[in-house]
Amino acid sequence: MASRKPVISVDVKGLSQLKAGTEVLTERIGETAGERLGRVADQAGGDVRAAVPRRTGRFAASVQSKLAKSEKRASVRVGGRLPYAGWLEFGGTRGRPYMPRGRWLYPIALDAEPQVVHAADRAAKDEIGRMRWPKPRA
Repeated sequence: MASRKPVISVDVKGLSQLKAGTEVLTERIGETAGERLGRVADQAGGDVRAAVPRRTGRFAASVQSKLAKSEKRASVRVGGRLPYAGWLEFGGTRGRPYMPRGRWLYPIALDAEPQVVHAADRAAKDEIGRMRWPKPRA
């Protein structure tokens, strides 16, 4: 006697809600991480500002931290339009040794790496914990 194979049917419910919820969660994590990374950038910018040499104060005043909400990223910049900013940061002429990684910005940014990782990690965990997923339709 031939045995019949059972017919198995699988109905997946909630796939569209999962997709929509994932998009919302990703957006929220990006916004929260951006805000927190902006605070880390502000701190690093203050550290760079405090560390750079001062003669006129223009170089220290050129240190800017910025949160680009539209791009969900933060940055710290130094120099702006100062023609001598590169020479101060990297050297290479007039008896000032060349330092390919710079004197202040890059080293301070490296020191801030644990804070960057922590801010991004906490943002993801906090938003995942707050997430209320849409209910699948019956």
